[in-house]
This record gives sequence, structure tokens and C-alpha cells, in this order.
Amino acid sequence: MPNMNRKTLFIIVGVVVVIVVILALVVLWIYANRTEPGPVNGNTASTNTNTPTIVVNASANTNAVQPANVNAAVDEELALIRLANIFVERFGSYSSEADFQNLIDLKKYMTRTMQSWTDDYIKVEQAKFASQGFSSVVSQVVSTYLTNLEGIKASLQVTTQRQDTSADVNASSDPYYQNIILEMVKEGTDWLVNVATWQVKGEIPSLTNTNTADTNSATANTNSAEDSFMEFINNPTPAE
Repeated sequence: MPNMNRKTLFIIVGVVVVIVVILALVVLWIYANRTEPGPVNGNTASTNTNTPTIVVNASANTNAVQPANVNAAVDEELALIRLANIFVERFGSYSSEADFQNLIDLKKYMTRTMQSWTDDYIKVEQAKFASQGFSSVVSQVVSTYLTNLEGIKASLQVTTQRQDTSADVNASSDPYYQNIILEMVKEGTDWLVNVATWQVKGEIPSLTNTNTADTNSATANTNSAEDSFMEFINNPTPAE
């Protein structure tokens, strides 16, 4: 009988030991696989109901994740500004010896209305340039502002620095600033220039008062090829 009690005791002790070992292993497994909670940001509870403002910053981190619609809007604005810069520098730089090649090259960036205006302008001005000496103008973009973007229409104000050269004085004039207003429309997936209106030479109007109609009051001096060029451009064909 004592032997039986001793065996029973050993069995009970063995079972208890096994159970304790199993429980210890389970606890260790749970502890090893536990995920530590991350730090809680106290600002997550706040909300901002203001409309977001898109700011294009060349030094910003381009790897940051942005909403798709915001990225698309910024890309469209940048594309318009790049196109405006290319167009204006070529549109405003010409030489009487180039026979209006600058305008011909830009026709792919124009609507049919602007292309028709360009063709008419070249026909009128070719005869004038043929009877005059050498003249040229070089334009460089200083700044570009997207003043309006609604659907398939956009307006941009581009400030340029320009310099004239004429055979009459055999020298270049002093550089001067001049704004140009571009009215653009989207045809399919492409933005095209529909109207290009030079502002008064040397005057930089405020962005809040930008109005292409104001430039029609500018007085053009038809005694030179450059003034004739400006007179024609300051009275563009109406937009479609």
C-alpha cells in the first residue's frame, strides 16, 4: 500500500510539473510575440476644415505621399507655366532676318484662332520688314503667374525683360520690362495659346488689375518695325 501511495504521488507531481512547464512555455511565447504600441500623436484628434492651398516649392521633399488629386492639380499648373515660358520667350524674340520663323515654329502651340491671326500678321508685316533695315528683339522670362484656371481655360501673366537692336542706331537699346497676358484653352489633353496680349512697355500692372482690354489703349508708334509689331499684338483676335 505504501508503494501504491508513493507511485500515485510521483504521478501527481509529474503531471503538475508538466502543466507548469507548458504554462511557462505559453507565457514565453505570448510575451515574445507581443507588439509594442507606438507613440500616440496628440495632434491626431484635431481637424482642419479650411480649404487646402496648393503651394509649389522646388525644395520640398518629392518623396512625401500626397493625395492624387492634389498632385494632378500641381502637375497641371506646372505644365501651364512651363508652356507659357517656352511660348513667350520664342514669341517675343525675333529678327527681321529670320522672316518670322519664331511665330511659324510656335503654331503647334496655338489654337486655330491664334494660328489664323499669326498668318495674317506675317502677311501684313513681311512687306514692312522688307523695306526697313535690320532689327531684332530678345526676350527673357523673369516671372510667370497663373492668374486663373477654370476647367479648360487658363490665364497667365508673364513678366519679361526685353532688349531691342536696330540697324539705325547700330546698337542695342537699354533693357526694359514688359508683361504679356496669355489666354489658354485646353483641347483634348493639350493646352494651347488662344490670345497673347503684350502690355504697355515698361509698365508692370498689378496682378489684381490684370485686364487684356486695357492694353488696347496703348499708343503705337508706326515709325519702326518694333512699334508696328507691338501695335498689331496689342489688338489680338478675340478668343473663341
